[in-house]
Amino acid sequence: MWRVVETDFLVIGSGLAGLTFSLNAADPFQVIVITAGKINECNSYRAQGGIAVPQDLEGDLRSHLEDTLRAGAGLSERKAVEALLRGGWEALRFLEGVGVPFDRNPEGDYSLGREGAHSRNRILHVGGDRTGKGVMEKMMAAVLSHPKIEVLEETRALDLVLRKGRVIGAVVQAAGKDPFLLLAKGVILATGGIGHLYPYTTNEKGIAGEGMGMAYRAGALLRDMEFIQFHPTALKADESPLPLISEAVRGEGALLLNDRGERFMLQVDERGELASRDIVARAIHREMKEGREVFLDARSVRLFSERFPSITRNLSQHGIHPAHELIPVVPVVHYAMGGVYTDLDGRSSLQGLYAVGEVGSTGVHGANRLASNSLLEAVVFGIRAAKRAREDLLTGSAKRLSFGELSLPYSPKELRSASEKADQSVMEEAKRVMWENVGLERDEKGLRNAKEILRLLQKRLPPLPTPVGHSITTALLIVEGALMRRESRGSHYRSDFPGQEKEAYHLYQGGNHESLMDRKRIASFSN
Repeated sequence: MWRVVETDFLVIGSGLAGLTFSLNAADPFQVIVITAGKINECNSYRAQGGIAVPQDLEGDLRSHLEDTLRAGAGLSERKAVEALLRGGWEALRFLEGVGVPFDRNPEGDYSLGREGAHSRNRILHVGGDRTGKGVMEKMMAAVLSHPKIEVLEETRALDLVLRKGRVIGAVVQAAGKDPFLLLAKGVILATGGIGHLYPYTTNEKGIAGEGMGMAYRAGALLRDMEFIQFHPTALKADESPLPLISEAVRGEGALLLNDRGERFMLQVDERGELASRDIVARAIHREMKEGREVFLDARSVRLFSERFPSITRNLSQHGIHPAHELIPVVPVVHYAMGGVYTDLDGRSSLQGLYAVGEVGSTGVHGANRLASNSLLEAVVFGIRAAKRAREDLLTGSAKRLSFGELSLPYSPKELRSASEKADQSVMEEAKRVMWENVGLERDEKGLRNAKEILRLLQKRLPPLPTPVGHSITTALLIVEGALMRRESRGSHYRSDFPGQEKEAYHLYQGGNHESLMDRKRIASFSN
């Protein structure tokens, strides 16, 4: 027998996008936020660099737009980027409204940093390199004190519940307990990216593409899954997640050197160390393939420990002192540009299902995300999605929604048993396969090998929906997209197809669980 809990909005995930939605959707509506770990165990909390906001609505907005489109390698959608940037000041006012103390200079103006592929300084930060922590602590305090928002920690979604093609909730499970039904008039995926589909990543533990796989199982349309961003400069260390060395360090003048002392980036791109992430990451990767170690030289950065206190502390724990030592670095998995396809108000192709943050695909990031646009996207589109969801609940079909009797093809005990039996060794093998075959450089042979092994791993799992099963589904979607895209664009590099096709296009997956659609135009739909 299923235990049933009802609410107005169910938010799956506790990162910046999910909490932004919650604060903007609550009151008079009831919101329940579930998170697989603790509320602060998310990528947003780990963010270092900052949040990119155009500093005026004329010159810098145009410049920021051009920088974003250029980084996206022809695949960023102009209307989406314009919506992102024009929403920047509203997002900033919202964050300051919950108490976020952005760093300011002695004159009282915002202290602005610069990162790769930005043409000017426009990165706002908190506590130097503790932006994520500074933002999320204020957001968490606001959410936890809100009378209309309930947060369920250590509670994860196992499956989306549908009725007549509409998502009306999720099967969720608290740690050590039987699953139950959490029904809602609007379900918001805010589960983050795919980092732990790979062994080396900057992502918070547990983030392994479950939300994308769960959405695909429900019949949602996904796109651009092949575009995985590798951050160029994580600290080379024997741990996971790997400590990030923020791009802002290079923005302050740090240089990349190989073990011969050569500054190699100027031979690759005229922007040098401040080229876009895909270009810098591949350049470092090629140095390492040729047997050379790569280091970040931050010895010229003034007041390093004051500007980057968190990085200084991490380096010190590894016995590295950046004021007079080189920092060994390596590219690692950082961000997924693709995900659940949404409109500019967060609506997916399934009625009742919204997606915000890294799990979604708004069209902003294209084939390669511009640094520090992700926190901005989380807030801007979190606000937009909340406005749309509130309107849908007040005036749309959700207003008349009643849940009634539900029939599921499994029982709570069967689903709990399946989750417990899901072999974690499957995930370890999948990580190895993804790193070796679906990394910074790909080719037909490696991708087909990965697909074959992942299919075999899938057969070792119970047939019911499990977190591991959703992660393997997402891994397969990434491989399928990489096989279909027979070109190199942005973060996706095929050594057997190194050129770029003249026309940019999205790859769509899902909808009917079988087809993968290559469309030369943007698909449209309405809820």
